[in-house]
Amino acid sequence: MHETTERVSEADRHLLQLVAVGDENGWRMLVSRFQQRLLAFSRGKLSSADRTAVAEDLVQETFVAFLKAVQTFRGECSLETFLFRILRYRLNDHFRKIGAASWVPGCEIASVPLEARDLSVSQHAVRREQLQKVENQLGDAIFDLTNELKEQSKFRDLKVAEGLFFATLRNQQLAELMEVQENEVGVAKHRLLKRLRSLLSNDLKDQSGDAEIESKLLPSLHQVWENLRPSCPKRTTLGKFSLQLLPNDWTDFVHFHVELIGCSYCRANLFEMEAESEESTSEDFSQQLFQSTIGFLGRPSSS
Repeated sequence: MHETTERVSEADRHLLQLVAVGDENGWRMLVSRFQQRLLAFSRGKLSSADRTAVAEDLVQETFVAFLKAVQTFRGECSLETFLFRILRYRLNDHFRKIGAASWVPGCEIASVPLEARDLSVSQHAVRREQLQKVENQLGDAIFDLTNELKEQSKFRDLKVAEGLFFATLRNQQLAELMEVQENEVGVAKHRLLKRLRSLLSNDLKDQSGDAEIESKLLPSLHQVWENLRPSCPKRTTLGKFSLQLLPNDWTDFVHFHVELIGCSYCRANLFEMEAESEESTSEDFSQQLFQSTIGFLGRPSSS
């Protein structure tokens, strides 16, 4: 089984074209397609007291923000990933307003990066601008790397990449999670960084020598990995996983990704698949969400 991660699918492009011309049916389709998994993600990050009303408000804000920002979307990631990114920013803002932690990780096992702690609103804005510049340069290399690993069924290296770059685990922590020797993680890490460096553009590659590549790249790799989700399985692969229809090597990797690393994005997708048969999103909320956002359809961004 081979799976290549696509940045923007044909379905994404079709919906974006419809939204760009202000097509109401297209917007209704987009809201209907993504609302449940966004709700699942938001509920998973909130306390039980906030889980319903606040989650719905944040998803509504996400769709409004998407319409305001859609003209800036350049296809660096999937439409779903772009919406998840906006929602994470909305969640970060929500937690800052109530005086709670202001960093929402993309996976449950991730430790909080030092640079993400206690940042002001202006500092977060600067970080986002800096990240965009790095993301443009690192994105292609990361997607190429993860697609190579998937196509060649190098799932141990892919697990190491996720554990180090996505979950920000230390070598020893990851070795214990994978039940391997720590030196195996270290060797794989060196191999991954070397391959990643060979895939980088010359402009970024020349900024540091071999001895500095790890310290230069690792902080940016984590942020870009969270924003682009290069190793997340396709939705169809997740569906096969839930039905126990995947080959053993893929089953093992998806289990690691969803259950051990705890990818919040893929967990939200799986929750949606399970909830579809239960119709857990009420028609009332679906209609409310559409009506509350339709007024922003076709409005040019104020930025």
